Amino acid sequence: VLKMADLDIQWAKVACWSPKQDQDMNYLRDCIWRDDVPLGFITDDQGNQGYGIDVLGVPIGDNDYIGISMQYKAKEVVSYIEKTVDTFHLQLLSRHALWATLYYCCQSRFDYFLRHLRPEHTRPGCTIIQVALTKAVDSLGYGPQCSL
Repeated sequence: VLKMADLDIQWAKVACWSPKQDQDMNYLRDCIWRDDVPLGFITDDQGNQGYGIDVLGVPIGDNDYIGISMQYKAKEVVSYIEKTVDTFHLQLLSRHALWATLYYCCQSRFDYFLRHLRPEHTRPGCTIIQVALTKAVDSLGYGPQCSL
């Protein structure tokens, strides 16, 4: 089919995974038809592994895979928020512009995952993002009564 359609596979974007992990992951490890297609997995900072794949950017797999993936995604959002705040403070840009940026650009960066995953998978990420947003709002100097 690939030759007839004149298509190329981007092997860096290919992985395999099975929802029947206990039975099928061992089979997939030893499968002769798998060739060089890697097993889909992710490892956290403590060395814990989860098995799964990303479909349209959303992690699909065992609970460890989804949890570790969301941990990394939330850290990316927090980093984005911190870089945004640092850029505005370093360039002495308007506090009002930073407020609008936090509200319209930073706050919604995790929403895609909120729409596609269950709350138990997104809640830990939401918590650290909320802390970063609160810290960013506090840096504006408007006082504790402000919230996003």
